[in-house]
Amino acid sequence: SHAQLLQGLTVLLVDDSDDSRALTAFMLRKFGAGVGEAASGKEAVEALKKSLPDALITDIEMPGMDGYALLHEARRIADERGARL
Repeated sequence: SHAQLLQGLTVLLVDDSDDSRALTAFMLRKFGAGVGEAASGKEAVEALKKSLPDALITDIEMPGMDGYALLHEARRIADERGARL
């Protein structure tokens, strides 16, 4: 069943658009993923410091910290923990 494709996978979803984030989160959950949501790069960094997901999906164009800066910071946080994101 497709509903189990992402079973056991945790994803942090980052998008400043509430509608886009809600739709993507819905689809990921429909396929079994556990989804954390953040509305900004700064919010995402705080979430990553608390708990590292298996994957990060981010919008690139966001005010403040854009997706590229977020990915750079996420890799740094994962590396500090000897983890892979």
